[in-house]
This record gives sequence, structure tokens and C-alpha cells, in this order.
Amino acid sequence: METITLKDALKILEFPKVIGKIDRNKIIGCKITFNFKIRNNITVGAYYLYSRGLDNSPKNNHFLVANSFFSNINLFDNYQASVSPQVYYLKQDKLDGLYTVGFFTINKKLSPISLSFILNKAIETKILPEDDFTWNISINYKFK
Repeated sequence: METITLKDALKILEFPKVIGKIDRNKIIGCKITFNFKIRNNITVGAYYLYSRGLDNSPKNNHFLVANSFFSNINLFDNYQASVSPQVYYLKQDKLDGLYTVGFFTINKKLSPISLSFILNKAIETKILPEDDFTWNISINYKFK
């Protein structure tokens, strides 16, 4: 059975990828996306991306995401949060994987600064991840 790393699997989404030189993958793709607004602060949706490799990149690539978004969650003393849990499926030729990711943001109301967290976990995959759990913390500034 052939295996590749998650970094290589996601390479199709990097166009162009720059690491000391320009490396381009020739692909053609299309996407379908929709969102349903349930309330002012609750949205659910899905996203599908198909791409076809035209060079040495994987030939048939499917990326399917089920997402939700909860915003303006009141916490305490003028602080609020937004949360976006998602599940996604990635298939590249004969390899596939199922993953979950969560996006969390905390900010003070009317402040341009926020703190964001991203947590990503492989559920079941044949695409070998470098780490099956990755995370990131960011400080954001919103320009008006």
C-alpha cells in the first residue's frame, strides 16, 4: 500500500508553493460551497473541492468539509467568542483520510485585537500526517 504525508497530500492546495524556489503544480479544479444561516450567530454549511492533477501531482483529489460557525458568544466582562467546529474528508487517488478541526477566537467587544486557536486532529487516515494532532495560536488585528 502506498502512503504519503499529509503535507504532500495538501500540496495540491498550494499554488504556487514557494520554498527557496517556485514550485508549481498544474491542476484544474472546481468548488461548490453553501451555508445556511440558522440565526444571526449560527451558520452551518458544506464545502466541496475537486481538482485534477495535470502533471505529476495526484490525479483525482476530493476535499469535503462539513462546517458550523457560532459567533458572538458572550463570555464575561465584554468578552465574546466564536467557535467553528469542522469535519473534513480528503481523498487523493487511492489514499484518503478523515479529520476534525476546531477554530476558536476570543476578543473584547469593540476591540480590534483577538486571540485565535486552531486545533486539527486526524481521525482515521491512510495519508500519514507528520503529526496526527496540530495546533496554532494567533494574535489578530482587525483593520477598519
